[in-house]
Amino acid sequence: METATILALDQNENETSRIDFDFNPSDFSVNYAPQYTKKKGVAKQQDNTEFIGEGTSAMSVSMTLDSLIRSGYDEAKAEDVSGKIAQLRALVQVSAELHKPPSCRFEWGSTKYTGHITSLSVNFTMFTSEGKPVRATVNLSIQGKKSAAVGLESPDRTKRRVLSQDLSLCLIAYEAYNDCGEWRRLAAANGIRNPRRVQAGTVLRIPPIERV
Repeated sequence: METATILALDQNENETSRIDFDFNPSDFSVNYAPQYTKKKGVAKQQDNTEFIGEGTSAMSVSMTLDSLIRSGYDEAKAEDVSGKIAQLRALVQVSAELHKPPSCRFEWGSTKYTGHITSLSVNFTMFTSEGKPVRATVNLSIQGKKSAAVGLESPDRTKRRVLSQDLSLCLIAYEAYNDCGEWRRLAAANGIRNPRRVQAGTVLRIPPIERV
């Protein structure tokens, strides 16, 4: 039987280590949080809610480590499960190199979920006569990778982007068209007269450049 696994990943999402669990979860849950914004200049009686991106998701799962069963109930051969717990704890600690916790991936059969562990709790439930922990239940939550702020495309290939405080029309134009000078195209498409007065949070249409 294939067991559930947590893989520690490097910056390129290559496996650096793995934690295999002894009992597969009976269930797990994934919550999705799509992103919406309020469109400006819309009459009160009309719906001014606009979907702007998939947002984030979070996964919660409970699993069991049990080295006593693995050893055939031989206390002398049963491993201390604290070693695997330490591996999991390393995934919630900030890396000095990355300045954030490392990424990880939950794998079980066809299920693969990548993100960062945001919550980890451990309940040690069985010990040997010498006090060595050989069984533990692990509850963890994984925050999925955040989707791009706006990645939707309509049939005319028009994209949308949310303006933030660290983005200018020039920078968005460079990202979209590889040309800062195309900020005028963005301004015209969005009815912007003064690009310096565009508020953060404004949803911008990014029209395609038609080739002839």
